[in-house]
Amino acid sequence: MRRLLFATLLFLLVSCGGRTTQSNFGGDVSYLAVVKSDIIRTIKLDKDNFENIADYIASVEYIPLDDKRLIGEMTQVVYSDGFYYILDRRVGQILAFDEQGKFAREISHKGRAGNEYIQAWSIDIMPSSGDIAIMDNLGSKILIYGRDGKHKHNIEVGVQATDAKFMQSDSTVVYLMSAQQNLGTPLSKYQIAVNSVGNKDYLASYRLRPVQDGYCGDHALVKGRGRLLFKPIFSDSLYVVGQDASLKCAYHIDIPDSAWDRYYDYTEFVNLLDKDNQLFPWIFENENYLIAYTDYAKKLDPNGRMTTIMYDRREDKTHLFHMLDPNSEQDLEHFFGFNVIGVKEDGFICMISPSIIVSCDLVGKIKRGEIKLKNKDFEKAILGVGEDSNPILTIVKFK
Repeated sequence: MRRLLFATLLFLLVSCGGRTTQSNFGGDVSYLAVVKSDIIRTIKLDKDNFENIADYIASVEYIPLDDKRLIGEMTQVVYSDGFYYILDRRVGQILAFDEQGKFAREISHKGRAGNEYIQAWSIDIMPSSGDIAIMDNLGSKILIYGRDGKHKHNIEVGVQATDAKFMQSDSTVVYLMSAQQNLGTPLSKYQIAVNSVGNKDYLASYRLRPVQDGYCGDHALVKGRGRLLFKPIFSDSLYVVGQDASLKCAYHIDIPDSAWDRYYDYTEFVNLLDKDNQLFPWIFENENYLIAYTDYAKKLDPNGRMTTIMYDRREDKTHLFHMLDPNSEQDLEHFFGFNVIGVKEDGFICMISPSIIVSCDLVGKIKRGEIKLKNKDFEKAILGVGEDSNPILTIVKFK
């Protein structure tokens, strides 16, 4: 019944001319349906209207992570049921820390056996079971591990993919296909796939924009507010991925003087103009806010850092912020790091790297009395940090 429902609801976009493409799954590759959206939120970028992010921060919680297991690269953080699951892509491990930052357990199974991954590229928590799903980019599979770290089973996806996220149940997974690594197959022209776990040969795909030449912008899956968002490459829109294998526009990003429209319906690799590079490498959403980062108006930042975009769903308003400066005593009172890396309920998970604390000599300045922080929670968190320490997680909540 589930297969019949998916097959019935899928239809081709008008621009596709009614074609389907045979995939190496043994099934058909078809465009997902783009359906009309009743409400589309507009994120309006105005480079002349920058604000101070500190004015909008309600609270910052600091969680120093203990050093029993060192993190080589904090690639991704997923919070679930009292634990922070951290993907360390450099080492190839997933580390779990509790609410106080105490190390709890790890998954470290690199290899080529059935219960091992070649490259852990992204992680997700399955909604129903709470199991940990690891996208093995090079192994073309999703490995499912229990919270105790024991392997349960695999989901074969058949292509090299960069991200995988489960929808509101454990029965359907959405993943991003890595076009460059699937060259020579019809799948190199597609960006997103919806795969019914109960039917591993079934694939439905969607492509809105061309493949980029080099890393000049990217596509993304965004999990928040009990829904899954998809941002295509070179797109000024974010779409909700529906349980009925449809896409519905949720956000439109109003980008002044953007050249993205010229790339619509391209079928070949393209080079982006410099001003359009890296517009939205990271996007996060919770109940009230959408946070994104962009190189848009980067030259206007005194430190040349990325621009933080915060869209307030309650007020239907977009804010543009400069990054906080760790060399500014005033900014240190609200310092939470440079960017969001995850979502925890009504807050956002961020990270302060020990290299920032060391390079700015923050511990030394505090001990020498050169800076006097009113934020004693921040001072306490960084005083024990050295060059070889783990990062400090921060939980930021906005007003």
